[in-house]
Formats: sequence, C-alpha cells, structure tokens
Amino acid sequence: HFSPALVRRYMLANPNTVFASTPGAARQLLALGGDLRDRVIAIEIAKGESRQIEVSGIAVEAVCLPHGASGLLNLGFVITIGDTALFHTGDVETGGVDYLQSYGLPDKQLDIAFVPYFYFTEEAYYPLLLEGIRARYLVPMHYSGRVVPSERFDSLFPGEYVVVIPNDN
Repeated sequence: HFSPALVRRYMLANPNTVFASTPGAARQLLALGGDLRDRVIAIEIAKGESRQIEVSGIAVEAVCLPHGASGLLNLGFVITIGDTALFHTGDVETGGVDYLQSYGLPDKQLDIAFVPYFYFTEEAYYPLLLEGIRARYLVPMHYSGRVVPSERFDSLFPGEYVVVIPNDN
C-alpha cells in the first residue's frame, strides 16, 4: 500500500531519504512535485528477475514477487547492511516455494524476514518460511486482523518469530 503524498511529505522533511520502488509508484510520487527526481529510483524488473542497486552504501536486491491483484507489480527487497541481511516481501501473495528459491533466498542467510501475517496462520504456508525463505527471525506484517499461529507453529519455529497483536482501539 502506497500513499504518494505521505511519502513526498516524508522525503521533503528528510532530505537524505531515497525512494526505490516500481516505475508506477515512482511516477505517482514524482507527479506531486517537490523536485525529488534525484532521490527516486524506478526499478524495472519482470517476473523471475531481480536487480541489484546500492543506496548510500547499502546493498539492495529487488525481486519481483507475485501480487494477488492482476496488473500490479510487487517488489520484495533483500537489504544488506554490514553483516545483517533483511528481507521484506512487499505486498506478496504466495508464489510458491520454488519461486522464492529461484531467487536464492534460502542461501542468503537472512537474519530477519518481514512476511505477510497469513504465512503464520495455516500450515500450508509453512514451507514458504522453512524452505522458501529460511530466515533466522520472522516478523509478521500486513495485518488485516489478529494473528493466531497454529498449534504446530511453536514446534517448527521455536523462539524465531515475533507476533504483534494490533490494538483494537
């Protein structure tokens, strides 16, 4: 989910911020003005492709991951800062274990992966976490309600996840 106005406001208040995303998101942001051209990176990749970029000395690999809605491009990001590797799936659907493995994610020795909350709710999704991503720690995100891991979750991922329950207020 993307709010060009909110991102623009943040970037204007934080002049060292760089925005890297899909060409569509970059166009929406730049259309609002504010002379951000030098700090906006449009990443053009297709299904099955990845692209390496460096932003302020930080290695970033963008990967094209499936989005549920047709016509929308979703980027996931592997971000390496020093010896720490983070993975953010973006607004991904499932894509399957093979799809995640095709980017070599299990071999990247990911420290933290930010994954959709629903990957925690059904055992059918666990292979995505165990075989497709294989991060040391998992953080659920993109909530649409309460996350309740299945009973088997604790035995498969002992102490390797953080569950945040959104405040209902």
